[in-house]
Amino acid sequence: MRPLHSLLAGLFLFVCGIRVREFFLPDIHRNKTRVSPDPVLPFDLLISEIMADPSPVVGLPPYEYLEIINHSGRTINLHGLTLSFESRAFRIDRDDLLLEPGQYFMFCEPDAFPALSPFGPVLGLEAWPGIRNSHGTLSLYHQNQLIHRVSYTDEWYGDGRKKNGGWSLEMINTSNWCDQIKNWTASTDTTGGSPGRKNAAADSNFKVEPALDSVVVSGDQKIIVYVNKDIQEPSVSDLVFSPPMDETRIVPGDDLQSFMILLPAPLLSGQLYQISIRLRDCAGRNAGVHSSILTKPEKAERNDLIINEILFNPEGRGSDFVELYNRSGKVVFIKGWVLENKMNRQKKTIGTAAYLLPGGYLVLSPDPVDIAFRFKKVQPDVMIAQDLPALADGSGHLTIYSQGGLLVDSVYYEETYHHPFLNSKQGVSLERVNPEAGADRTNWQSASGLEGFGTPTRKNSASASVAGSEYFQLKYSLFSPDGDGYRDQLEIEYRLPRNGYLGRVYIYDDRGGLVKKLVNNLSFSQQGSIEWDGRDEAGMNCPTGIYILAAEALDMQGNHLQKKLAAVLSRPG
Repeated sequence: MRPLHSLLAGLFLFVCGIRVREFFLPDIHRNKTRVSPDPVLPFDLLISEIMADPSPVVGLPPYEYLEIINHSGRTINLHGLTLSFESRAFRIDRDDLLLEPGQYFMFCEPDAFPALSPFGPVLGLEAWPGIRNSHGTLSLYHQNQLIHRVSYTDEWYGDGRKKNGGWSLEMINTSNWCDQIKNWTASTDTTGGSPGRKNAAADSNFKVEPALDSVVVSGDQKIIVYVNKDIQEPSVSDLVFSPPMDETRIVPGDDLQSFMILLPAPLLSGQLYQISIRLRDCAGRNAGVHSSILTKPEKAERNDLIINEILFNPEGRGSDFVELYNRSGKVVFIKGWVLENKMNRQKKTIGTAAYLLPGGYLVLSPDPVDIAFRFKKVQPDVMIAQDLPALADGSGHLTIYSQGGLLVDSVYYEETYHHPFLNSKQGVSLERVNPEAGADRTNWQSASGLEGFGTPTRKNSASASVAGSEYFQLKYSLFSPDGDGYRDQLEIEYRLPRNGYLGRVYIYDDRGGLVKKLVNNLSFSQQGSIEWDGRDEAGMNCPTGIYILAAEALDMQGNHLQKKLAAVLSRPG
């Protein structure tokens, strides 16, 4: 029988062993002697995965965890590392935790250790504070120096289902940590996460090209610059003003993606300025020179800006849009403006810093990419991603208020405003006919079918003008579709007495045979043009010869306009 003191000693060692294993998985390198760790530099260690909401369980243990990776090229002693969860901080006082280059390490609550230890090295923190499901900030410090910080929201998941729990947030490319939100996404692992190993969503080729998100004039002598990734604060020598402006100062912004330029004198109203800025990302890497035009915004009055076009019944799973038009001579800054649908009392505040120049258009849509795909000649630089109040298919009452609460424009829309000849109203926008006139129903018209049933970011197809007596005419009668850039298409110009006509244009050969239904029962705007590329109904090239174009237009009152035109198609050889 073993002596009692030997049994007690063995029991003590057994309990101590359990204690160590509860907080630390022993397959990580352990230092046998106390050492003074080298300083940890910014971004040597990165927060690479966050399990903020483990419930409902997808496949991993039901515990929160935080994963870091050694992104440096040397072994790092974690002694002295401090983890900050919002306002609570936890310091690692052990000096036997060595992390090799490229190795992962996890932190969790003590009770989670047995379940998470099979996934890799893990340390349980006493009094685990819990990780916020959304709007949380996690930071790593070493000797009071910030090493890495992540401020996240549940929007980072990019997936409405996964943000409800059971899935971790993963960094996509650990070499581009300055990209922040754009470099994070929900895990793609079938278990919901990839603790202790390479992220399932990892992509070493992923990179967000640096760009200026917006440049905002705030007051008379301050400019706020927003960038699409974390950056180092530029110096004055990185800034070039045109016209030149001396004695400018640069001060930090509210976060690492913005900074402020303080001016020695007020900006002049109506003067356009250009600034060019050399940027460096948060790791000090060159991010190139970026330029922007800015001007001092002016206070908007009633009807300076108008609601000019509305798509409230998109086709399929398409997106709504609302187009604004600046009919004043002012430069207007619309961040903070409020768009409201009075019928359902829904309001949305414009969150993007954007200027609207005199005579300029701005399109608001939850999905600008969808709008650019569905409509013609869309200018992406005058579109912003913006949630809209729900727009019912039947009717609505849209208003827009300036940041100061001034009602700038108010319009009603109804499905009955659409052209009665339309077989389907889906995917057809309503356009304001005359931007200088009121918003009653007589000043709204369906967008022309010839223009793709919508003209977001450009002049409305239904815009009013003075019509001449020649309703249809050819810009030139001879064309040669040979790809040389000169008269490759036949252009038919039309100018009608008013909006509201339904029309068609058929093409016949010189023997009277139908060649092409170029336009078949589409709504016409008051004026515009139609092009023919010299192909027949089957898409085949038509031979050299004379062709007759029969154009017709009919309105609701029975007014019938028609014209026959002759054109010559010439092909080489």
